[in-house]
Amino acid sequence: MDDLTSLYAGSPFIAAIQNRLADALEAASSGTGWTDWRAAERHVDRVEAVRRHLSTADQWWEDMSFEQRGDYVRDVLAPLRLSDELLVELCTL
Repeated sequence: MDDLTSLYAGSPFIAAIQNRLADALEAASSGTGWTDWRAAERHVDRVEAVRRHLSTADQWWEDMSFEQRGDYVRDVLAPLRLSDELLVELCTL
């Protein structure tokens, strides 16, 4: 989802659909094309947009536990996959 201000940004339901579709594409293709594509670190602009979004977040972000933040970050970046380091970085903004 490109509009991070949307009501649907970070939706676990939309993220699940995006992940299922990407999983199917990854399973159906030979090689590592889809696997490589799903690495969040390869999507610098997208990650930077999420970083900006989280750095200006309201109280809802402050009120989340670290685990809830991780779930939200994974959902908002779906179907991309985050390294542990990137996940921690984004969750501590």
